[in-house]
Amino acid sequence: MFRLLGPSTPPRKGSLYGEKHLAKPYITASMLFWIHLLGFGIATVLCFLSLLRARKVTDRETRIGLVTLLATTEGWSLSYVGYLVAPTESLTNAIYLVGLTIGFATVGCWLYFASAYTGRTITGTASFAGWQSVSTERSWQ
Repeated sequence: MFRLLGPSTPPRKGSLYGEKHLAKPYITASMLFWIHLLGFGIATVLCFLSLLRARKVTDRETRIGLVTLLATTEGWSLSYVGYLVAPTESLTNAIYLVGLTIGFATVGCWLYFASAYTGRTITGTASFAGWQSVSTERSWQ
């Protein structure tokens, strides 16, 4: 059968698919690169624009969680754009590592936001003190 980028294996002689099976891929690698670049670039811009509105959320804990979630998501998508356009392999690897770290941090921010939005008590525990300190609204001593 066909994959997104074309046939998975070349057909055998007398194949059921015949010569049509050797058709060009539907989406080329160059097209995929630009689709990824555009998608992650748009995600970065939308997260930044959403940050402006998220700062107006009235509940303090929910606002902190949403702002940190959007900021880390923006950082992750921006690092992926950098990963795609980095000119050298060592820079590509460094940007990938930064993006991976930010991506893992996004999970904690999501948990914090979800607990604050639903009114759970996880936001008041000491284990999330580090996540709250990411926000400029609160400093821990």
